[in-house]
Amino acid sequence: MLKPVAMQRIVLLATKNAEPRLISTLHRMGVMEIKALEIPGLERGKPLEIYDAVSRELVRVRSLLSAFQGLGLPKQRVAVEKPAENFDALAEAGSMGIDAELKSLVDARAALLSGLAELERKRGEAESASSFSDIDFSKLETKNFTFALGTIGEKAFGGFRKDADEYLAGESEILSHPSRKGEMAVLVFYPRRENIEFLLSRHGFVRITLPEGFSTYAQGVEFLARQIAEAKKSIQESESRLEALCSLNIRKLLKLESGLSVLSERAAIAMKFASARKIVAVEGWVKKKDVQQLKGAVAKDFAGEAELMEKEGVEDAPIALDNPKSISQFQWLVEFYSLPAYYEFDPTIIMLFTVPIIYGMIVGDVGYGLISIVLSLLIIQKYKTGMLGNIAKIWLFSSFSAIVFGVVFDEWFGFSHLQLAQWLASWGLNLGITHAIYEGISRKERLDLVLGLTLLVGLFQLTLGYVLGIINTWNHDRKHAYAKMGWIAVLLGGATAISSLMFKMLPQDVGYVAGGVFGLGAAVVIYLEGLPGLFEIPGLAANTLSYARIAAAGVVGVILAEIINEMVLPHPNSIILLPIFIVLHLLNAGLAMFESIVQGARLNLVEFYSKFFQGGGRLFKPFAMEEENKE
Repeated sequence: MLKPVAMQRIVLLATKNAEPRLISTLHRMGVMEIKALEIPGLERGKPLEIYDAVSRELVRVRSLLSAFQGLGLPKQRVAVEKPAENFDALAEAGSMGIDAELKSLVDARAALLSGLAELERKRGEAESASSFSDIDFSKLETKNFTFALGTIGEKAFGGFRKDADEYLAGESEILSHPSRKGEMAVLVFYPRRENIEFLLSRHGFVRITLPEGFSTYAQGVEFLARQIAEAKKSIQESESRLEALCSLNIRKLLKLESGLSVLSERAAIAMKFASARKIVAVEGWVKKKDVQQLKGAVAKDFAGEAELMEKEGVEDAPIALDNPKSISQFQWLVEFYSLPAYYEFDPTIIMLFTVPIIYGMIVGDVGYGLISIVLSLLIIQKYKTGMLGNIAKIWLFSSFSAIVFGVVFDEWFGFSHLQLAQWLASWGLNLGITHAIYEGISRKERLDLVLGLTLLVGLFQLTLGYVLGIINTWNHDRKHAYAKMGWIAVLLGGATAISSLMFKMLPQDVGYVAGGVFGLGAAVVIYLEGLPGLFEIPGLAANTLSYARIAAAGVVGVILAEIINEMVLPHPNSIILLPIFIVLHLLNAGLAMFESIVQGARLNLVEFYSKFFQGGGRLFKPFAMEEENKE
């Protein structure tokens, strides 16, 4: 819990015949991360023989699933059965021959949908004939005459009519009615021998082709409506057949996908092995606590066929963190920034304390702490996992710290406890508090004290960071461990000297001694880290002063709360202000929550982390079935 889980590098040697069974055992147990292995004299591993067949069937099954899912059919809640270990997914997939039937149904549905779209288009065009409802269009087509129906711009119509009359020399009939804004519906009855397409094109005439058999507008629209209804009925019948096919096969397809995915992973993992004609070698990492379990499985199931050997060294060891589920949000915060290196502390437990303390010191209001709890719970209800879900869990845990500091600062929605009691009494809610029960530390009135306390918090956290850094580096980099001791002397010596000699907060003699400690620490840093260490001393001062943002952000929240209370404080005779009062405090609380998590993250992940945390760890990813890997 304080360190990443201890890892053991292992090598498995097995006969070639045992390779498929060994892979299945490792996959089922889910305790070993397998790394690519290269050994001089041995070939690089190849996928198992079934790999191509499995890949082919997996692609086919996923295509079938994709086809069902892409049809827009009603979604079905299907409980996927986990395949048993002896489930022959490859054989089952080969015997599932619904491809042709599904393709036939999908193609038929697509043709029906295309036909429906065409009918809908024709119905839309037929609406233009509504302007000529008394005309039977079927009688306009004769041996010598024909017609053109369409739309034309209102402004272009005059020119079109003039040109048509001149060209057709009185042998035509042109009818028109306003259609849509800026357009005219136009019917031109003219001799068949005349070609008027150039006239239509010149004036922007958009021709409308009526469906075959279209007579009057009423009859034509009724005919199209019947065809559309029949098309929709055919589509519904087609989709019913597809739904039936889906219902009959979806559970089996999902089970096959799961089983084939397992086989695919197992067949592909062999490419990470080193291989000879009769043996294979597998290298990887196992948690130390799981080594005996794996040894037992190998001894039991592969007697005389496989041997497990433990190897020394932890270079490139993957990282697995092991913390209680109740503080998973803080482990998420650590992982979000970076996993620790194998030799480093797991900062999760430290974050469990430092994040809520800084959060509480910034929010520092009992009322806002309660709002923080409610808002966090609402967010968690909707987002149980992911970034927002984890941040909300951090807010929830830290809200209790905000309440504690709210009591210390005597802040209750921007009131003191006495002011809050008096205001509630004006609404008839008498708490029996007539005088102050205690005197809190007012952040607004005692800013100097609060600022000093936050800087002390900074000194403590930075010192803790250096101490953790010393422990982290002691066994593998003693020089940096000594340098961090020098930095502690610089930090505490410098802070004490300034407090004594500049601000007269401590006796002068203490300041001189502290100055000597500072000088000694600086000498150690310069000796071990060179001039770059000297140039980093002002940066350390900046790190310490960064903690003043706790006081600054907190005081801003106090001032905003007091402004709200002064400007829109509701009373029984001004109840209209109550909703505004509530909304403004909710907004201020939300702002405080956001500001606290941002500033707290900066202080913890930048100022604090930089003193002991290198990071860069690689997540432990065991070769495991999907469920085990998620755990």
